[in-house]
Amino acid sequence: KNNSHKLVATAPFMENFFERLKAGEARADALASIQKDFRNLPISGWRHPGIWAAFQLSGDSRPIKFD
Repeated sequence: KNNSHKLVATAPFMENFFERLKAGEARADALASIQKDFRNLPISGWRHPGIWAAFQLSGDSRPIKFD
């Protein structure tokens, strides 16, 4: 089975996550909202939990201050 869609989806997922962090969104909120967005994408292969569900936070979930 070809799993290339999983590799292709990871970069946009992480880029969007870090853009949200840079915008001041809390880590937990950023992760939850990008996971929700991916569940509703028009690309059906990217909506599958195998694409977005493995990403989890550990540690502090507050916003990151970028200086």
